[in-house]
Amino acid sequence: MRMQWGKFCSAIAACLNACGVANPDRSTIGSDAVKVPDNLLLVGGLPKCGTSHLHGVLASHSNVLALQKEIIPLPAKDSTFEAFIFFFAGEIANVNHTDLDQVREACYKSSVGKRLLENGTRGECDRLLGFNSTYSVYVPQRPTELRRPKLLVVTCIRFLEFPELVRRWGASVRAIFMVRDPADYLWAAFNFWTFELDPQPVGVWTRMGTDYRTPELFHELLLADGRIGEWWIGKDKHSGAWFSEIANGSLQKRFPKERILLLRSEDFLNTELTTLAMAKLSAFTGLVVGGFSTALLGSKTNVQFQLVLRGAHNVVPRGEEPTGIYEISGFRPMLCKSRRVIYQRCRELCHALLSYEVEYPACVSVNLTVCEQSGVHQGTLGTDDHILQLGANMAKFNGVTHRLILAMVPFLVASVYFGFVVGRRCRHK
Repeated sequence: MRMQWGKFCSAIAACLNACGVANPDRSTIGSDAVKVPDNLLLVGGLPKCGTSHLHGVLASHSNVLALQKEIIPLPAKDSTFEAFIFFFAGEIANVNHTDLDQVREACYKSSVGKRLLENGTRGECDRLLGFNSTYSVYVPQRPTELRRPKLLVVTCIRFLEFPELVRRWGASVRAIFMVRDPADYLWAAFNFWTFELDPQPVGVWTRMGTDYRTPELFHELLLADGRIGEWWIGKDKHSGAWFSEIANGSLQKRFPKERILLLRSEDFLNTELTTLAMAKLSAFTGLVVGGFSTALLGSKTNVQFQLVLRGAHNVVPRGEEPTGIYEISGFRPMLCKSRRVIYQRCRELCHALLSYEVEYPACVSVNLTVCEQSGVHQGTLGTDDHILQLGANMAKFNGVTHRLILAMVPFLVASVYFGFVVGRRCRHK
């Protein structure tokens, strides 16, 4: 049964059930929570909210060992995954390694690594450390020497899809979640991923010439609420399933409030906001701000303004690429009326975000009469205001035309009658 507009932000169903990705047959690793190493930091997502950029920023710090982004447990290997993560955390806390090769060597010599070799599972140390992965995140000038790293970073936007790990780690792990203005997130996700109406499989990257995207189609999908292409807000992880995770308090139940930090994607769009965000990050992790890459802090990662710029390895200087417009939809911004609809439906979500010191004023406003716009959102091509003005002009034109037609009716009737009479007389002659 599809989720209704008025209920999706406060839906009782947890994000995992909404996504439909939790596997009930997965082997569990016990029912009791475990004490997570103090030097373990989880970056848990969420998709299209700047997680790749944050991962790169953290990985650029000389006191950080960041494992490969998007690492997940192998099928039925939750316990092995946990053992490896805890091993890495303990290794960098207790041993003065100077580079990743030493960590890798220690991994394969550990009891966990030897057990994998005995079970015929090779390459797990390399997979987690990113030695043999095709998925890469751009890290400028990453130091070859770790300089006694004290923090292990595990980044995965799919972490909430593994309920046993969430249950075991949630009470004691420090976690960062990236969030985004709900309207901007949905517009970006609509342009980035495919859904049921597209010729490609659901959930893959959109392609020019294959998948169709316009602001008008997006608005129709919002209004249709699941009656077009099985798409509605909160249906799955590609359409805001995390909204209800925050709105109904599920996230806070899984992670104690003092152990979680929410950062906004928008916090990395200009220098002033980035400075404030990095101060929060430093206080939360204990990392010195001066240790992060200044070049990366002044850039953007995995932008989709142009399709060729997609991917976590693509970084562009901040300010050179606009936000909110995408090649796949003709570089046109979202309609203002779409933004209004989303804010009206997401007010409960935005109020819940306030408890995490995350504020989107236009979303929580009860008197939203104008579209909250800045930058490209103020454009005229395809915007609601432009369409309304065009409609008003057409209405004026139609009104004048209507009056002219009414005024000409008597003349038209007289002309027809005169032609009829003249014609009859000509035939009689």
